[in-house]
Amino acid sequence: MTYRQKLTPFTITKIRQPGRHTDGEGLALVVAKDGSKRWVLRYRAPADGRVRDMGLGPLRTVDLFAAREQAKTGRALVTRGVDPLDARAAEPTFAPTLASVLDDFIKALAPTGHCLNRSTGRGLDQEAEDARRRGGKLVELTNRLHEAKSKHDPDSESGSEQDRAE
Repeated sequence: MTYRQKLTPFTITKIRQPGRHTDGEGLALVVAKDGSKRWVLRYRAPADGRVRDMGLGPLRTVDLFAAREQAKTGRALVTRGVDPLDARAAEPTFAPTLASVLDDFIKALAPTGHCLNRSTGRGLDQEAEDARRRGGKLVELTNRLHEAKSKHDPDSESGSEQDRAE
């Protein structure tokens, strides 16, 4: 068995030849014909023993050390009998929208009493619903939330002296 030196950040920048450039233990840097580089973990699926490749991300966003950590995590799953690709697919991919974040914010403020608009006596949830009915202008909604926060936050830079006196 010959010993092959692991990849280094310096050698990665010098690699130009298309193909698989291994780091060891299943981790490889794959260079495409167009010059793009991506990390891949090759492993044997625990269920059926077939060889599978799991992408770990492009080199521009995943450096060598992060790729090694992801590969280590993937290998640990394989030793426990779990296919890393199946585990990744089972993870929820929830990306919150601005509307859902604002709804959570309003719900968090409701019990404290800081969610009332002092000039109208209406709650921010009612204001948000009106803004949605008027065309869903999120800019208007965020401006109203900012105004409400500045009125209730004495340390805030915005807001007039009269608002702070209240």
